[in-house]
Amino acid sequence: MDEAVAQELLEQHEPGYCLAWAQYAASQGKLENPAGYCVKGIRSKREPPAPRQKSPPKNKWLAQITTGQYADIIRH
Repeated sequence: MDEAVAQELLEQHEPGYCLAWAQYAASQGKLENPAGYCVKGIRSKREPPAPRQKSPPKNKWLAQITTGQYADIIRH
């Protein structure tokens, strides 16, 4: 995002609001222009949606390890 545009948005909106839109745009995996999407969202004055959570791994053993169920295995 252009620095001048970012400064303008921060002057017109709360920093937390801008950050929430930036986090949401970053969480969208297939956007070609995340910065443009972020700017459009901020200027819409709508509440930003919650960022998408990454889906857990499909391998059940890997999922259990990453969730900490088998943290003792990792430590050894």
